[in-house]
Amino acid sequence: MAELHPILTDAGFDDAVKKVGSYFHDPGKSGRKYYTGAYFDTWVGGGDGSTANELTGDDFVAVSMLSVFVPAEAAAGLQDKANEIRGLLAALPGGLDFTDLNRSGFDRHLGPDSAAQKLWDVLRSHGDSWGIGPTTASKLMARKRPALIPIYDSEVGPQMGLQNSALQWEKWFRTFQDDPGLGARLDRIGAKADVPHISRLRIMDVALWRYANDERPAPAS
Repeated sequence: MAELHPILTDAGFDDAVKKVGSYFHDPGKSGRKYYTGAYFDTWVGGGDGSTANELTGDDFVAVSMLSVFVPAEAAAGLQDKANEIRGLLAALPGGLDFTDLNRSGFDRHLGPDSAAQKLWDVLRSHGDSWGIGPTTASKLMARKRPALIPIYDSEVGPQMGLQNSALQWEKWFRTFQDDPGLGARLDRIGAKADVPHISRLRIMDVALWRYANDERPAPAS
């Protein structure tokens, strides 16, 4: 059993609430939210609404709020694969919550033969030549299935003990299996931070991302 990250424990609860709350609510100088990522989940109604089974321009704008970009060549290539992508997204239930999955459910929806893995492979099919790396792929998938697909990036990955994206979903799954109370704790963090509409995975992602950034040493002057 791996040790739970301190920001996700009962002892880290108040700090997690502060980090998540400030991420979603603190205004910048313009009056807009300080972190552009605060708009990712709800931009144009969110990505899992009427366009839940399509990748749209609004989704590409949304992921740019998390500091990744879908190049024109990739956007055109994904349009060519629109029917395949639509079928794979349709095979991923919109109401499915990662944190509620048991072993068989995880294997079915996120295992090697799952629609999620096939969608990942489509997004990554041209590798770096399309400019869709693991981080961009995970954010596109999280935009479409926010409760089911965790975000992977260079900040959160190491906080989860990951060196790369290869076993990311398995690692997140084992984390929730090791601490059955984690899902409910994330609900309480979201409620106290006044973001009850944000998925458990995203609350966890923000808490870990803020922890990584806050703990980074300041550059030498």
